[in-house]
Amino acid sequence: MESNQVTPEGIDETISTLDGGLRNLAMNVALNQIEGWRLRLEATGVPELQPIADGLARLQDNLTSDGVDPGTVGGILTDLGDQVRGLASTEIGGPVSGRLEALASILSDEGRRLSGS
Repeated sequence: MESNQVTPEGIDETISTLDGGLRNLAMNVALNQIEGWRLRLEATGVPELQPIADGLARLQDNLTSDGVDPGTVGGILTDLGDQVRGLASTEIGGPVSGRLEALASILSDEGRRLSGS
């Protein structure tokens, strides 16, 4: 997704990208998705989206550091899943709540798998 806007189609694209599991995702693809979404969320200026953007920044930092710790990455993904799920029930997330719930499930499931919980 090249646009700097948050769109339902962009969420669908991300769900499709992540649906095969994070282990099957090339690191450069993952980092591009993370960076793209972080920038889009920050650009909205919507305060409710900033914690998710911050979580994406933490995820990016962890994935680009030496010695990536799967437990730490899993914890961040689980947190992001919880944040996205919470957003789905707000006025901001309401129009795309089904997509956000699907994305939240993928993030949470992958997070639990990586962290071993």
